[in-house]
Amino acid sequence: MAVVVALAGVLLGSPPVNGAPPPRDSVFAAGRGIESQVSVAVGGLVDAMDPRAAAGASLRVPQFTLDGRFGLGKGWSAVGHLNTILAINELDLGLSWSFPVFGELAGIAQFQAGAFVGMLGSFGFESRVIAPEFRPLVGLSWPSGSLRWSVRGELVFAGPYVTTLGDATSTLATPPPLANWNIALIMENLMKNDRLWYAGLVMMGSTASYQNWLLFPDTSYYDYYPRVVGGYEF
Repeated sequence: MAVVVALAGVLLGSPPVNGAPPPRDSVFAAGRGIESQVSVAVGGLVDAMDPRAAAGASLRVPQFTLDGRFGLGKGWSAVGHLNTILAINELDLGLSWSFPVFGELAGIAQFQAGAFVGMLGSFGFESRVIAPEFRPLVGLSWPSGSLRWSVRGELVFAGPYVTTLGDATSTLATPPPLANWNIALIMENLMKNDRLWYAGLVMMGSTASYQNWLLFPDTSYYDYYPRVVGGYEF
């Protein structure tokens, strides 16, 4: 899905602008925080996680993603993120600050807070889990012709997990506070119509409770797997 969305961005847009500076901030690269400027990215992601980590269930299900950026001026932006496959949902809002590092190399520091929500109804009873989450992120970005490259490192702290099984509600205290860490390489390609398409590869380390919200995982160790992302920005 992520690859299809990225290819759709190419087909919907014009050929890349070679060497032209971006007329606006993109969603993922460090920007200028242009006041009142809005950037939105619609895309998808796929996790290639070992099915054994979820008791044999396949986790290679595409997720829909929606990311947004609203410029506040002086390098600051309001940011938001949503990813969902209905059974697993994350919604986060926060602030991002971009700053020059050296030459065209720029840095980004970001913090988002939100909620992780999971729900299933296929076991004869309703099961739900909800947890607050906090996501600090730092990264570096640099331009190369029409491309904007970004390396971003993020930590996801989540918990406590409040679970509901049928009519019973309890707090799951087993998972460690650091539910996920990830390092991403993202490429954004500017086109003549002032739109972009993006693609990226992410290395993930997640607890089972975070990745597929197993209520009673066999271990609190981290599973490591790649994530592919892609989409279109406008």
